[in-house]
Amino acid sequence: MGGLSARDVVEWAPDIRSALEWHLSCNHFPPVPLEWIDTCVQIIEHVQECVDEDTYPEWDDEVDNPVREGEVVNIGKVFEALHLDNFINYQGYDYVED
Repeated sequence: MGGLSARDVVEWAPDIRSALEWHLSCNHFPPVPLEWIDTCVQIIEHVQECVDEDTYPEWDDEVDNPVREGEVVNIGKVFEALHLDNFINYQGYDYVED
């Protein structure tokens, strides 16, 4: 149910930040701190660019952890843990689920 709700909110939210705010606070328990929004946008933009160019994202790349100063996080792990796939536009992409 959470995934369907995230896909729906992407459609009706005025922008990606609003959609992420709703997704992180309502689709996760406990809610994910909203400090993660900028990091999520950065990861989503990276993955979307790769999808658009038909290349694979660098899942092992790291970004700054927004809640623990001086730490970095793996973008692949964040993408998976926070269910950010709902924010990627696969339009025209031959996506097949297993």
